[in-house]
Amino acid sequence: MLKTKFNKIFSTQILWLCIVTDLTFIILNVVYELSNAIADPALKISEDRGYAEVFQYVKEFWIVEVLVLLAFRSHSLLYLAWSGFFSYLLLDDSLRIHETWSKILPFPNLFGLNRHASGELIISLTAGFIFLFLIAVAYRSGDAFAKRTLDILL
Repeated sequence: MLKTKFNKIFSTQILWLCIVTDLTFIILNVVYELSNAIADPALKISEDRGYAEVFQYVKEFWIVEVLVLLAFRSHSLLYLAWSGFFSYLLLDDSLRIHETWSKILPFPNLFGLNRHASGELIISLTAGFIFLFLIAVAYRSGDAFAKRTLDILL
């Protein structure tokens, strides 16, 4: 009981820490845009490889770690499938997978989009459908605790 209460308090504190950090990045971005008080462009939210983006990578990595740990502790493929999804998001964000592949592979112009934008859309949709399928299969064959946990989150 005490361990469960500690875990709930700890996880709530981590959540608030992440929210406060995100809000701090937003405030720093506003200060950067509206004044000359801060001269570091890495503080802009839209900056590639800026501080906010790197922090996003860290959060995605933490999510993957927690889900992998849950998967091994509970022997649940459902947590493992979700960890695969968040691993892909982390790799796609940091390595720009859909941007790079859309430049390399020959995609057609679709829906009024140029070939590069169409390629990004096709790659992202393909990855999304693959993970949706894996998560659905794992959910269907998953244990009741993992299903309840994910039902609460979703």
